[in-house]
This record gives sequence, C-alpha cells and structure tokens, in this order.
Amino acid sequence: MLLTAITSRWDRCLWIDTGDEVNLPNAHIAFTARDAIKALPGRVVWRPSWQELRPGGTGGTSVVRPELVDQVLRRVWELGHCGVGLHELGDVADQNSVPIMLGAIWRKGRKKAIPIVAATQAPVGIPRVARREASHIFCFALHDPEDRDTVASFTGPQIRDEPLPFPFDFTCWHRGPDGIVHKMPSISVPAIA
Repeated sequence: MLLTAITSRWDRCLWIDTGDEVNLPNAHIAFTARDAIKALPGRVVWRPSWQELRPGGTGGTSVVRPELVDQVLRRVWELGHCGVGLHELGDVADQNSVPIMLGAIWRKGRKKAIPIVAATQAPVGIPRVARREASHIFCFALHDPEDRDTVASFTGPQIRDEPLPFPFDFTCWHRGPDGIVHKMPSISVPAIA
C-alpha cells in the first residue's frame, strides 16, 4: 500500500505485480510482456500470465522469466523518465539471478530518471544490488527471525533486537540516505494516498 501510494503520483511507471495486489489508479493492466511493452509510456501494471513464469522462486514459488523482464525493462530504459515497481522482488530477482536490464537500471537508472521501488515479504535471498543501491529502506513487522537478521545486516541491529508489533499496525523502521535507522510512528496510509 505504501509503495502504491508513492508511485500513484508518477505519470509514467511500470509495476511488475506477481501478487495481483497493485491497484494503481488509471493504469493499463497488462497480462503479457508484449502488452506491457505496447502500453508504455504510461501507467502500466504487468501481471505476468502463468505462461510467463518458471519454477525457481524463494520457497518453491514461481518467478517471472528473466528474458521477459529484460524485454519489458529494455523499453523502460529506452524511454527513461519512467518509474519501476516490483511486487514481489523475490519473484523477479534473487541473490543468484538478476535480469540484465534490472541490474542496469538499479546501477545506472538514476541518470535516465528511472527510480525503482521494490517490495518483499521475504528479504532472505534478495539481490545484493537491491540492498547496495537502496536510498531508502522501510521495514515493517517481520515474523521470521532469519528475515529480521537479514534486514539487520544491512540496516542496523534495531530491526533484529526490537521486532515491530504484530498484527501489522503500519509502524516501521526507516533507513534513509544518511544511513541512520529510525523507528517511525504508525503510518496513516489514507493520508499518503
């Protein structure tokens, strides 16, 4: 919800949404990579069809075929000035495999005005480039101790040592460009939407 609220202000963006959860106002919903490419520039939510997935995701889930991610992101790269949203990050890339164009956008996208927002509920195994290139990291409640340890390894020990309340109440940790981790009060999602 937070990331959708942030990106709802972007006129040109592509969401890769494997969870069928992104509701971006006035967006074209694409069910194939080809349809997503045709709909750009604009506001596009690509929900890959089962034919565009392959086995291999975290926890035995399916991932979007990397060659299709590359095709769609190549179009974003050509256009520039287009945000990219990833929901769920682990369904698009992991520590062992990052599609070529996704890696290029993470490392060099700023020059072409291509910001990335990525969400994951399972941070174990996320790509190193995602951690290294992140300007902002928000961390909500993590049940799994291994997930807390993973996030703490690149943000700070607070995330491991002081788990956030569950059920989820929109309290979060934030690490900004200054590298300092702050506990944020509960976010009112309607206020930012």
